Amino acid sequence: MRVDLETVVAQLYGSARDEFIPRRDDLAKQARSAGDRDLAAQITALRKPTVAAWLINQVSLEYPDDIGRLAELGEQLRRAHQELAGGRLRELSRQRNELLRVLDDRTLRVARRAKAAVTDQVAEQTREAFTVALSDAEALATVRAGRLATVPTAPADAGWPDLPTGPANPKKPAKRGSAGQHDQSDERGRTEPKQRPPVARPPAARHQPERIKPERAKAEHTKSERPKAGHIEAERAKAERAKAERTKVERTKAEHEAELAEATRAEAERDLTAARQTAEQAEVELAEARERVERARAEQRAAKLAASAAAQAFASADRNAAAARRAVAALDKPPR
Repeated sequence: MRVDLETVVAQLYGSARDEFIPRRDDLAKQARSAGDRDLAAQITALRKPTVAAWLINQVSLEYPDDIGRLAELGEQLRRAHQELAGGRLRELSRQRNELLRVLDDRTLRVARRAKAAVTDQVAEQTREAFTVALSDAEALATVRAGRLATVPTAPADAGWPDLPTGPANPKKPAKRGSAGQHDQSDERGRTEPKQRPPVARPPAARHQPERIKPERAKAEHTKSERPKAGHIEAERAKAERAKAERTKVERTKAEHEAELAEATRAEAERDLTAARQTAEQAEVELAEARERVERARAEQRAAKLAASAAAQAFASADRNAAAARRAVAALDKPPR
């Protein structure tokens, strides 16, 4: 039967994961028997999918409508980010989270049916692959094809564009009074009330009741304290403005540091995922190598048994042939 690479890939990545290597080797053998060594080499080079990649393949093949919704939602999110449509982005983010939960359920359903263990690492990898497919067209195409050997990860420059955290046209701080006005107020604040020159009072005035003196002193004290109160209020307002400015600077700095920390975390997470996939792929390749060694040993044992049986058959045939020759020789002797 004639086989082609497209058909082989579809068969292998759509079948049970445990059957991948035996079926791949059988198909490669068929290609070699048909005289197509190049195709046989291409088939042999196909890698057994990791657990997470196999689950994603099955979800993509069994639930194509959900993957189609993933593509549509990714395009809508890209448009909304470009237009900086805040309300639309919030609604699409809600839909994205809901769709990812649906895909998580699909993945668990496939795993239960195949009796495949879904570890925290596998669940994290499948969720990340579907999330990456939302923002990366190439990752979406590989997920949609259902032929993954490993889980796609986000490229270094992936992600949605950042939205501005403040207003587009921030208001400028209100201008303070001019230098002249400020100096004038300060001078008012520092100027002591002018002392009136002593006025000679008539003799009758000097004999007025003493109760008049406290009232006059109180009025003069209130008048002298009024500029001081204005100066204190101005200083308090100045201190509050300075505090608000410091708070604004500190907030901007904290937001910048938070963005850097988040970017560092995202990069570390990508590195961690890549390292885990490399380790898992190495484990898969080691398992494949062990399976090949076991099959070779089994074939060697079978060949030895076949060789032993052939030797025994040859010895028996040789003995029978010798006996037949002796019988013929006996018949050829002339009678006495």
